[in-house]
Amino acid sequence: MELKNSIPADCDDRSFPEYLLYSISSNGQEKTKRDWLMWSKSKRALFCIPCLLFSNELEKKSSSALCKKEGFNPVTGKWCKLYEKLPEHERSNQHQHCYWQWRNLQQSLQGKRIDSQIQKQIQSEAEKQRSLLERLLDATLFLASRNMAFRGSSSKIGDAHSGNFLSVLELILHYDSLLRDHLAKVEKMQAHYLSWESLNEFIEVLNTILMERNEAIYFSITCDATPDISHTEQNVLIMRYMHKDRHRFIEFFDLEKKHGQEIAEMLLQRLQNHIHEKNPLATYSPCACHSLNLVGAHAAQPCPEIATFFGCVNRLYVLFSGSPKRWAILKEKTGCSLHSMSETRWSARIEAICSVAKHLPSIIAALESIIKSNKLSNEALSEAKGLVKGLQSFEERNLLLQSAGISLDTEAANIANLQEEMQVFRNEWNAINSEARIVANSMEVVPEFKSKINRQRKCNESPDEAISESTKAIFRNPVFYVAMDNIISKLNCRFQSVRDICNDFASVLKFKNMNADEIITSCEKLANKYSQDLTSGLASEVQHLKKIYIIKNYLQSTMSQDRLSSLAILSTEYELARKIDFRDIIQDFANKKARQHVLL
Repeated sequence: MELKNSIPADCDDRSFPEYLLYSISSNGQEKTKRDWLMWSKSKRALFCIPCLLFSNELEKKSSSALCKKEGFNPVTGKWCKLYEKLPEHERSNQHQHCYWQWRNLQQSLQGKRIDSQIQKQIQSEAEKQRSLLERLLDATLFLASRNMAFRGSSSKIGDAHSGNFLSVLELILHYDSLLRDHLAKVEKMQAHYLSWESLNEFIEVLNTILMERNEAIYFSITCDATPDISHTEQNVLIMRYMHKDRHRFIEFFDLEKKHGQEIAEMLLQRLQNHIHEKNPLATYSPCACHSLNLVGAHAAQPCPEIATFFGCVNRLYVLFSGSPKRWAILKEKTGCSLHSMSETRWSARIEAICSVAKHLPSIIAALESIIKSNKLSNEALSEAKGLVKGLQSFEERNLLLQSAGISLDTEAANIANLQEEMQVFRNEWNAINSEARIVANSMEVVPEFKSKINRQRKCNESPDEAISESTKAIFRNPVFYVAMDNIISKLNCRFQSVRDICNDFASVLKFKNMNADEIITSCEKLANKYSQDLTSGLASEVQHLKKIYIIKNYLQSTMSQDRLSSLAILSTEYELARKIDFRDIIQDFANKKARQHVLL
């Protein structure tokens, strides 16, 4: 039973059109083979294999001629009629049910073919090759990360001039039986993957990413940034595209400006087009962890008192870390280390504040000790005295040490709950203040506010109208409440786009927890928005997917560039390279070599 060449002309003497063998997506860019079509030479008719096999178990059967015993006969019909009939049948619920039954049957029959013994040999050999290639890739990453040359003047195992790669493997084989057995095969002239050609194959695999990227139809761009130890803003650009459910690392680059507008301009410059001009439906989705981190990092901006407090903590670190002797005194008095304040990482601020909160009396003692040493410069002496004076007063500082327990990044998975917790936290001022006083007493710090602070009388007020407010209320209203309201507001603002996306794609993201009516409503909304990409049959497809959802897709990351650039990235980003999952690459490579071995 064959297609195309074996199918005769129809009643109008028109040959079978090849385009009927493929289905085209609504955007005209995706082409999928209709593997379910079958031509019967004996009956001289066209059939739908899945429906022919499994339609009997359906209550409502398809009316298509492809599903009947007679099939579609070109003697009595015309091929042009199938132009509309095939897509209509393909989208029907009956066909989709039968198709998945057919595919499941195919999978269950795998391994029971005539060539099953050969297949088992291939799988066994592939497993050995995969384990071997894991060792070779580890050796490749080891040398690349240390900028070491791979090849020497000799390619012979055991030669003093064989190069670093073979020398490393020679060392490993003393403790690894698999590699030892493999290297023994080199003497028999079998494939061993240790030549420079194989090394280039390992690295060249990375360049296939560029080909995948060029062939991708659907893609999105992700940009993230963080400063490194050299104070350079390291930015990562990732393109996620629809190709076997993967996303790929593209490059690192330096970006001095990091506001949303500057990042968008950088992306547009590198892509050489305006994304939204090309596609108004392009969706921006910020990184949840990064956005949550920025909420905490910017919480102090509207409140000068909190910014001053953070500055005081950082000044402590700068003073002690500026001299080995001062750092030794700190370690002697406290037994701990101080941490610097990060401009972008909220978790780093928590670490810095916790160190001060837990060892405040010892830190003050260390400051007094270095002041009495008379070995400070005038500038350092002034700084130390100012810090002692500031740390010995209660005021707002100890209260803020307690609020540093707000760990925003731990609640990234549920922003709604985090907002509720922040609101509850905001309303518990009295409890927080009481707890802060208890902690202050345990640190031998007097938890006393100044009795009152009089605000300046306005010009239109009489002296009797001047209002005296307690320092507790002054701190609570313009400091604590302002900071908490800013956090809650930023959480709502920064994650609004995420909520919008979740609402738009609820039929895809939450279909397992939705009933039929909810799926239909959500799918209709999504199909209307993306009318050029999605059809009205999306609802039935999602409902069917809900029933057969079994397989999970896993993402794999790797890097692109030619051989030299790839080795450079492996060298400079060794830790990132260690996290690369080479299982798919090894599987394809091992299967290819295993088949060669079995066939030889």
